[in-house]
Amino acid sequence: MLHTYHAFQLFDEMLIQLKSLAEEMQAIIKGLEKVRQELDASANDGHVYEVFHKTPNQFISIAELEVGSVTNLYSVVGRNVDALALYFGEDPARCPFEQVVTSVSLQITWQ
Repeated sequence: MLHTYHAFQLFDEMLIQLKSLAEEMQAIIKGLEKVRQELDASANDGHVYEVFHKTPNQFISIAELEVGSVTNLYSVVGRNVDALALYFGEDPARCPFEQVVTSVSLQITWQ
């Protein structure tokens, strides 16, 4: 039974981390959008713009690619969770991620 307790504890911690990741991703996406808007708004500032624009623009371009990669991975996880919900005979739209993970953990610990 000790192993079961640890498995549930790990799943709970994983769920908390995934929720935090989703919230942080949304905050990063919004922050990048604001910085991009500021850069676009400063486009008519002449020489100051050229100096100011170069470094942040490079950073934002790279950051947007990285955020896109993480978003894609998160999307893949979501599709896999939906597939697991279907496998267990549940409607993915009515079965949150946490419930699917709990069902899988119960299946694993009961076997």
